[in-house]
Amino acid sequence: MHSFKKQDPGLIILNSVSVTIGSAQVLSNINLTIQRGQQWAITGDAGSGKTTLAHVLNGSVSFSGDLTRYFADATNARIELVEQQHHFKNLRNTSNFYYQQRFNASEAGDSI
Repeated sequence: MHSFKKQDPGLIILNSVSVTIGSAQVLSNINLTIQRGQQWAITGDAGSGKTTLAHVLNGSVSFSGDLTRYFADATNARIELVEQQHHFKNLRNTSNFYYQQRFNASEAGDSI
């Protein structure tokens, strides 16, 4: 008797994904399969499309091509993107302060 395993299709599959922003093509015909259990590091020069690719994966940028995501629990499935630059705000919702302000006793109450 033969037993056949259903082949794991991958966790995330990009097929012919392209992104155009304005008149500039940022990503062109990207094909990528990320399997369950794999860990990836996307590297490249500044402006090469790394952040745009991350935005494609989490669904926050328009693209052409196909993106398929397989998750065991699709109701809670999401891909979070932590931007490389965080814009801090204080309790008054303004950002005109310095990060170390939280350590100065006279200004500590205004910082998160």
